[in-house]
Amino acid sequence: MVADSSFLPVYTKPAPTGNGRAYLVRIQRTNPAANTWTASLFNYKTAVWNLFYTSSGTPDPNGSPDLGWDMFEAYSTVDPQTGDGYYCASLANTRFDSTNIRLLDGTSNSAATASNSSYLSTGGPFFCPRLSFTVADSYNSWTVYGGA
Repeated sequence: MVADSSFLPVYTKPAPTGNGRAYLVRIQRTNPAANTWTASLFNYKTAVWNLFYTSSGTPDPNGSPDLGWDMFEAYSTVDPQTGDGYYCASLANTRFDSTNIRLLDGTSNSAATASNSSYLSTGGPFFCPRLSFTVADSYNSWTVYGGA
């Protein structure tokens, strides 16, 4: 999927901060036994959630079956000429904000906090030294900037 001129009017709207465009993503654990997670984007044209990705198994390299996804994850191999992940160059001068992360547990919808989620920092950007991370709230608000 590419965030191009076809994607933007369907899955985004102007960001509340006035900076760029915003989209809604919903990540759900749909099968605890198989540790299956789904990622859906809200379609503003049809007012429904469209499924974009499904993952099963153990997502955490340390083997924890309870960890899901966050809102900024990169999976890449390294360009041998630069030592950076292949995705890194495409993020130049790009900003990603995540605000108001909420968790749905049964029928309860609440903000992500220390009591219902965890904050995991890898200590640095994944194969992209130009990335910078700013955390406003360890559980539900952060910004990633792709650098120049």
